[in-house]
Amino acid sequence: MKNTRAIFYIVILFLSHCLLTKSEPEVSAIDYLIARLAQGIGNINTAESGSMYWIKQYGVEGKETTAVSVVSDLNDDIYVTGYTNGNLDGIYQTSGESHYDLFVKKFNSEGEGVWTELLGVKAANTYPTKILSDLQNNVYVLGNTNGDLDKQVKSGSGTDGFIIKYDGNGNKLWTKLQGHQNANTYFVHGAFSLSENLYIVYYTQTTNNDSITYYITKYDSTGEMQWDKKLGYYHDVQANGIIVDQDEAIYITGSTTQDLNGESVTGLTDLFVIKLNKDKTVLWTKLLGVSSTSTLATDIASDGENNFFVTGHTYGSLNGEETTGYWHLFLIKYDRDGNTWWTRILLDYKSRFMEKMAYHSQSHIYMFGGESPFFLSSYNTKGEKKWSMKLNVYLKAITADTQGYAYLIGTTANKSYSFIAKCK
Repeated sequence: MKNTRAIFYIVILFLSHCLLTKSEPEVSAIDYLIARLAQGIGNINTAESGSMYWIKQYGVEGKETTAVSVVSDLNDDIYVTGYTNGNLDGIYQTSGESHYDLFVKKFNSEGEGVWTELLGVKAANTYPTKILSDLQNNVYVLGNTNGDLDKQVKSGSGTDGFIIKYDGNGNKLWTKLQGHQNANTYFVHGAFSLSENLYIVYYTQTTNNDSITYYITKYDSTGEMQWDKKLGYYHDVQANGIIVDQDEAIYITGSTTQDLNGESVTGLTDLFVIKLNKDKTVLWTKLLGVSSTSTLATDIASDGENNFFVTGHTYGSLNGEETTGYWHLFLIKYDRDGNTWWTRILLDYKSRFMEKMAYHSQSHIYMFGGESPFFLSSYNTKGEKKWSMKLNVYLKAITADTQGYAYLIGTTANKSYSFIAKCK
């Protein structure tokens, strides 16, 4: 029986190698087997358009390691953040086995690990939500903690939001906490301006879970808060993304079941986009929905020319684009005034989970979504689809480097391991 099993794995390894040598660039047979057989990652279909370059896995057996956000810097190095209750890469975990530390991992463009850092609080949880990079190749981790992180004393009575700045070598430069009395504070998303101001959209929830309020806050690159604005959107509003354009105008997207800023909802749930100027004045609000059904926005990206893209999922037909009577991913391009350039609905796969995207200046728009399987698609700025790739994995986030390569992160079925993959 053991010999039969050994022969089976040898045959699988040989066939995997043969399949992968038919297309360039290659994924190693070992990495392909990791993706296909080990830890429940799933099958990556390299036969469709688009090429998978490599896949790397990391984690701690018997513990949980979950990647949540990824970003590239101007040197095309890649940074991943997430949380773990294990000693990742041999680094001692602070919070204890029943709690979670955040981690930051740096990879080069070939998938080689450069460094790993963990940070947490004993007997407390520290969860990152977003990682960002600036023009000096520093990285900023946003998230939430219920402990005095990095010797910073919590200002709120429950959970505080945090910002941690690292340089490219993994040196921690500073940590800031932000909280509200009698409420939990949750940092959702952030974006940098060209002048390296950091804008964060977040919400507070009273400790009895009775009231939710959204805010936007501005920090400079030294960690000093510049202002904090109450947006005043409550229970039925969910903000999911924020970008800043070349004029430092701010765009926030998400979903709402209630009227916003004088604009009326059309469907059960509508997507929204709100634009503010750098002085935090609301300039306009756009809602888009379909009667008797829901349309939810999950991410936003800028094209660097003061236009932007919104993605999410809908059960209805948007702007004349038809669906097939199920949830499908959409992609919409807007100009700076909120006018729609075009709308695309992806009918190839069903989608109602985790739609995310990344934009690259070579006109690549990468986006993923799905439920089972997940899929990755590439569009140009005219709304023309270049390719789609089926991925039977659980994806969490995506980024693009200066050369137009996309990097995907996700988790394994048993959550002990996370992975990063490079494609184009």
